[in-house]
Amino acid sequence: MVQNNLFARPLVVLGKGIKKRGFFTELTPESRISATAAGLLFENEEFSSIIFTGGKTLGNQYASEAECMEDYLLENFTSILPSRVFVEPESIDTLGNINEMLHQGFIRFHKPVDVLSTAQHIWRAKRMFRSIAGIDAKMIASQKVIQKYGSPEDNMILDEYEESSGFVYAAIKEFILNGIVLVDPKGKLLRHVTRLTRHGKDSE
Repeated sequence: MVQNNLFARPLVVLGKGIKKRGFFTELTPESRISATAAGLLFENEEFSSIIFTGGKTLGNQYASEAECMEDYLLENFTSILPSRVFVEPESIDTLGNINEMLHQGFIRFHKPVDVLSTAQHIWRAKRMFRSIAGIDAKMIASQKVIQKYGSPEDNMILDEYEESSGFVYAAIKEFILNGIVLVDPKGKLLRHVTRLTRHGKDSE
């Protein structure tokens, strides 16, 4: 079980992918934007801890999304103590994110929580937190955090992403997944889709 005093007001950060770079991994633009936004929020608002959630979506030989985001955060926000950052490295989809955090005691049924993800993802995630755990999640869009608190360089990176084909692809993908969630609010059908497209623990 986790220490309750560190979870008076945690900031949950949903992983949005990693990619291969030779023998190593790096964050996708979406995960990098969310990790940056997490650091900015923690520095500027009153959060007790940060929880990164996301598993080994490239396979067991690679680090998890949560671990990669934690590494990025601690490297770029040196004022944040490692003891205030936690990872949930087992899940490979939003359904798994929620269930694993419940299992590990990071979040509780019916207790509101702040959740950070990309603007494209927050509508679907909010519905799933409510359907699966009865949680009225306060959803925070990573892009809006960067626009509010980020440096000119942070905002330049955000602008480049939002003008890229990757942004268009992510928007189309989330539009389709949002439609599925309307008929599958607990994400069971989405899990089958994830198993076909990712290589994490739950797909083995």
